[in-house]
Amino acid sequence: MSIHHATVKRAARHGLTIAEEDGMFVLVRTADGFRSDEYENTAEALEEFERGETEFNDPADDEDEDRISGSVVKETYHRLYSKNPNGPGCGDVLDCSLREAVMVLFDGDKEPHVDLVRLRMIGEANSLWRSEWERLNPGMQRMNLSNRLRAFLRNHEHETIDLMGTVGRYGVDYAPAKGRKRKAAKAA
Repeated sequence: MSIHHATVKRAARHGLTIAEEDGMFVLVRTADGFRSDEYENTAEALEEFERGETEFNDPADDEDEDRISGSVVKETYHRLYSKNPNGPGCGDVLDCSLREAVMVLFDGDKEPHVDLVRLRMIGEANSLWRSEWERLNPGMQRMNLSNRLRAFLRNHEHETIDLMGTVGRYGVDYAPAKGRKRKAAKAA
């Protein structure tokens, strides 16, 4: 079944796309990928949206029931990461270095917290910060940035990343970029 071009345009004005699945239609928010319930026709779906009656659901909630209640981390990884003596996280050198750079003790606290200012500075210094992370809790922001840094290093193995003075090793040196966003590392 094809979707009329005017309907596609109308949905796009609202920041939506329309997906067809098994003869039913679903509205998808382009900003976050959240999906509506299924509709028999696109007109009904858009009319309900325009009346403010559409509820959107995170597709990850439906795809993976192997999650611990209240957590976005799969139970498999949660079990693995909870054994990490350095705290929650995968425990690789990048994770430990980023944790060292952004985890701080505030007055009277026994447990360290993510310093969101430092975290954002590191993300921006490496041109990897995404403003939509600001709606997430601090742990999710740190996890997202570490995943982006890891992906960057995987795709640019001869580049350095700036952890604001923290030095570590993850296939490349984590030496500060000294005023530059990224600096090529010399081959060893």
